[in-house]
Amino acid sequence: MNRAELIKASRENLLAALFTRSRSVLYEQAVEIAKAGKIYSENESGGQLTHFAIYDRSREGAELARELINCIGSLKGAQVFAGGRMARSAWSVIRVLDCYLEACLSRDFRAHCNRVIDDPFRPGSETLSTTISFRLTAGDDDDKVKGIAALDRYTFPCSYLLQYGFRFDADHPSSPQDFIQAEGVRHGCDWCPNFDPDAFRKLGTRLSAEGMGSVFRSAEEQDRSGDG
Repeated sequence: MNRAELIKASRENLLAALFTRSRSVLYEQAVEIAKAGKIYSENESGGQLTHFAIYDRSREGAELARELINCIGSLKGAQVFAGGRMARSAWSVIRVLDCYLEACLSRDFRAHCNRVIDDPFRPGSETLSTTISFRLTAGDDDDKVKGIAALDRYTFPCSYLLQYGFRFDADHPSSPQDFIQAEGVRHGCDWCPNFDPDAFRKLGTRLSAEGMGSVFRSAEEQDRSGDG
């Protein structure tokens, strides 16, 4: 196996890594963890032994990959590849792996990965919010209804991205889904098995009126009634 093959393998699997023989106290442990992966190979050239390891898209693969990176992250010459490119830093990969492993431990990974947010396209929206805030519109009869609050709610598909203050550019020609995908690339989480920009969608609208409580109407209900 060589570096080019490892890069290709990182596109088809969770991630891949290489490291060379070292005097580090963690070296032997790293070799054992590398051998436990989906694919392991080694190559000796010019008296230098290089280890190659590939991990599959699974909880076990992620756990092993995380442990390997902990061992080799500070070793000279160690390289980690994810999504077909070399990671900027081993520790940024660990952060994504930790997030993915939390999702693996959840009964429904969407409960971990997805967040319900306010309408990100409303005027004055600068950063995405997961707290409910309403916009007020005048009712048809102000004597009967003192104000109707309407708030569109959306599913945002990546809780990891939200921590970076993600926001949409309303004037950008790309679709919201493509914009999310590009931000995933920029922040190095697009290779996560659960990363799905196409999961971004409108859930529905929450309506609230003074003294009348609130009701949530799903996007499907609005489509059926013709007012979505």
